[in-house]
Amino acid sequence: MSCRYYIQPQWVFDCVNHRKLLPVEDYFPGVELPPHLSPFVQEEEGDYVPPERQAMLEEQKQAGGDSEMDEEEEKDEGEKVIRG
Repeated sequence: MSCRYYIQPQWVFDCVNHRKLLPVEDYFPGVELPPHLSPFVQEEEGDYVPPERQAMLEEQKQAGGDSEMDEEEEKDEGEKVIRG
């Protein structure tokens, strides 16, 4: 039983850009790699947005709602400590 996978280096960068671990199956040697999505591009109205980027943005919006609540709670707790 082997737990070692050989993958393309793009997997590392894509995981960092998506801020999560992606499935390794898409990055095996010899497999056509998914498109590289730059984190530095800001799409504007009317721009082409690849389906992979749209899916990533949707995931971030869903996760962003939860993290915004956490940030607000942490901010409130920090203000209590300063005032207290």
